[in-house]
This record gives sequence, structure tokens and C-alpha cells, in this order.
Amino acid sequence: ATFVLPAPVRASYSFTGWTGSNGGTPQKSVSIPKGSTGNKVYSAGWQGEYAELLRGSSFNAKVKELSCGAGSTVYTEDTAIKGIAIATSAPSGAKTVTVSSTYSPKPVTAYFDKTKGILYLVSTAKEIRLNEDTGEMFRNMKALTDISALSKLNITTMRKAHFMFCGTGLKSL
Repeated sequence: ATFVLPAPVRASYSFTGWTGSNGGTPQKSVSIPKGSTGNKVYSAGWQGEYAELLRGSSFNAKVKELSCGAGSTVYTEDTAIKGIAIATSAPSGAKTVTVSSTYSPKPVTAYFDKTKGILYLVSTAKEIRLNEDTGEMFRNMKALTDISALSKLNITTMRKAHFMFCGTGLKSL
């Protein structure tokens, strides 16, 4: 009987196929015929199914472009953003900004609903990860009080969180 390489599973990644002794083009199904001789080497190929946000201060400036206008920085006081939400699409015609890091396998954009005061993070990725440096991410967002959607984000890579919520409307964390 032939031996068929099983499809491996890895959280937040899609298996793209096997490469190695079968060649350089990924193949999802690889069979090794009975009686084959010699060493065989195979490597699993992966495509990330996650998205990673910009580092904190860059994220802050980008999303404030939506609520305060171009040229905003972490020091720009924002009184419009009241909450954060996650979505898989933005409304047609909504102004968006890219908030995913350069190395993110999947994109994340953001749009701001002025009537509700909600900043939406938009991605079709299986998970959204915080950047390892989240410092100043929500700094000076004076009206920000609803961060419940942040519990849906993967925080395992986060290392720096200095001034992450400095100057927000949050009473305590």
C-alpha cells in the first residue's frame, strides 16, 4: 500500500501543501509508493490566516485621521471615538485607513462611524493580533470608554504597553 502524507493543522494558518522530495511546487496530496527507497524529505507550507495591527503610536495616528483629520498624532486629543468594534466589511463608501503592519499576512482596515462614535477594525482574518509594541495605541482618546471588543484580539505577542490607555475615558482596567 502507498503511504499518503497527512494534511497537518496549525492554528491561524492554512496548509498550502508539501514541498521537498516531490519538487518545489506545493502539493496538498503526496503519496509515497510502497517499495520506494532512499531518504525522502518534505516540508509543510503555510499561509497565515491572521492579521497584525500596526504598532501602537502608528495605529493611534492612523485612526485619528478618521475622527480628527489628516496630520493627527498620538498627542492630538480625540473626543469622538467612544468605542472599538470588529467587523468583516466596511459600509460602501466609508473612508478607511490601513492599520495592519507591513508583515501582516492579512490586511486590517479601520473606519469610523461618526453617528455612533465607534471605530471599527475590519478584517476577514481568522484572528487579529496586537503588535508586540502597543504603547500609546489609544492615547488621548478622551471619550473612549468601550473597549470590550479588544477581548477578541490575540495579545500573545504583545510586549510593550506603555501609555496604551493614557488620556482615555476609561475609569479603570
